[in-house]
Amino acid sequence: MLVLRPIRGKSGLCMLLAFASFALGGCGGPAEDVGSNATSALGESCNYDKGMTARQTLANLPSSIPLKHIIIVMQENRSFDHMLGSLALEGKDVDGVPADFVNPDRNGDPVNFWHRTDTCFDADSPHNEEALESSVDGDRMDTFVESAATDKNDGHYVMSYYTRAELPFYYYLTDSFATSDRYFSAMLGPTDPNRDFLYAATSNGVNYTQSGSSDKPMKGVKTIYNLLDEHHVSWGVYSSGQPRQGALGWTCGHKGFHSDEDFFDALRDDKLPSVVFVDPGEGQDEHPPHDVQKGEKFAKKIFEAVTSSKAWSSTALFFTYDEGGGIADHVSPPAACAPSPEFPSFNRLGERVPVILVSPFAKPGYVSHETHSHTSLLRLIEATWDLPALTARDANSDAMLDMFDFGRSPYNCPGAGPLPGRGGCVNDPTDTFLNKVGSWFGNTWTNASNGCF
Repeated sequence: MLVLRPIRGKSGLCMLLAFASFALGGCGGPAEDVGSNATSALGESCNYDKGMTARQTLANLPSSIPLKHIIIVMQENRSFDHMLGSLALEGKDVDGVPADFVNPDRNGDPVNFWHRTDTCFDADSPHNEEALESSVDGDRMDTFVESAATDKNDGHYVMSYYTRAELPFYYYLTDSFATSDRYFSAMLGPTDPNRDFLYAATSNGVNYTQSGSSDKPMKGVKTIYNLLDEHHVSWGVYSSGQPRQGALGWTCGHKGFHSDEDFFDALRDDKLPSVVFVDPGEGQDEHPPHDVQKGEKFAKKIFEAVTSSKAWSSTALFFTYDEGGGIADHVSPPAACAPSPEFPSFNRLGERVPVILVSPFAKPGYVSHETHSHTSLLRLIEATWDLPALTARDANSDAMLDMFDFGRSPYNCPGAGPLPGRGGCVNDPTDTFLNKVGSWFGNTWTNASNGCF
C-alpha cells in the first residue's frame, strides 16, 4: 500500500512527483552509479588545453547528464576545517580537525584546533598571496597563527572550528546530500583572483583583489558568461548586493545581473535560467567578522526555494566558498595546471574550502575524496552543455561527477531539515569592523554587500 504524506514546508509538488516516481519504478530505489567512474580528468599531467570538451578529457563520461539547472552559491573566506572539519569528530569518513595538528603562536606555544561557539569574531586574518604562502609554509601548514597575530590579537582564532551545534542546517545538508573533503579554492590568494577562476578559469595573472579599483586586468578575457552566450545557454547572476563579478569589472546594471528576489521569482514562476550564480548581499555574507549563522539562514532560504520548485528534479545546487580567508586548515593545497603558458606560476590550488552538492542526484551522505576546485564547477557546466574549456585549467579539471548518482530518481524530495543556527554571535563586531576594513581595503568587499537594487 502506497501512503503519501506531505513534507513539512513543501508544496504539494513533491507529493505528486513522488507518486509519478513510484509509477516509474520507485522513489530513490536501486540505481546504476553512473558517475562513479567519471571522477577525474585524464589530463593529470596537464595534457589538455583550452577548447577541448569534457568528452575529450574525462573518463567514462555519461552519455547524457540529466541536469537542466546548475546553481552556484559562493560565500566568503572560510576554510574546510573551520566549518565542516568537526564531521571527523562525529566519526564520519572526513579528513578534518586532527587532534595532533598544531600551529605555534608568536611565543612558540603550540595552538591546537579548538571548538568555537561564538559565530562571529572581530578579526580578518591576512589572506593575500604572500600571507597565505607564509601560512602554508611549503606543505607544513603551520604558520596560520603567526600570520594572523597582531599587537592586539594573538591569532589563536584561526585555529577555531564550528560544530553541528552552531551550524545545524549546514551539517544536515552533509548528512542528506554530498560533500567533499578535497575541494580547494583555485589559488593561494584573496577573493577576486579566486572568483576570476570560477568565472573564467584564469585570473589573467592577477593575484590581488582589484574590485573597486581602476584596474581592469580581466578586460577582454573570455568568461563562462561569454561561452554560455555563444552556445545559447541561458544564465543569470543574482544578489541583493553589488555583483561579485566586480572581479571582472562588472558594476550594477551589467547584463545578466539581477536582484536575489528575481532569483526567487524565477524559481516560483518556473523561469530559472540554466546556469545560475547566487551571491550574498548585506546580512548574508559570511566574510569575517560577519556572523556565519546569517549566511546559513540565507542558504536555508535558497534550499527551500529550490527544493519546492518545479526545477528541483533537474537541478544541482552547490554551496561553496571563494577562499579560506587565512583561517587554518591542515591539508596542504595540491598542484594544479597553469591556465596558460603566460602564467606558469599559477600552478597550485589554494586553501581547502567547504562544498556541498544539493540535488536529487546527489549521493546521500557521500564524502568525496577526489581533488576538486572552482574550475571543477566550470567543467561540470561544460560537460552538461557540451562546451569547450576556457583554459588549460578547466580542461584538466574533473567535473565532480563522483558526487552524483544519475540513476537515482529525480523525484527524491528532501525534508525541510533543521532551522539554521541562531543566537551564536555574542558581540556582533560588524559595525565597528566595517569602518576599519573599509579604510584598509578601499571598501571593496564591504561595498559588495551594499545593494544595487
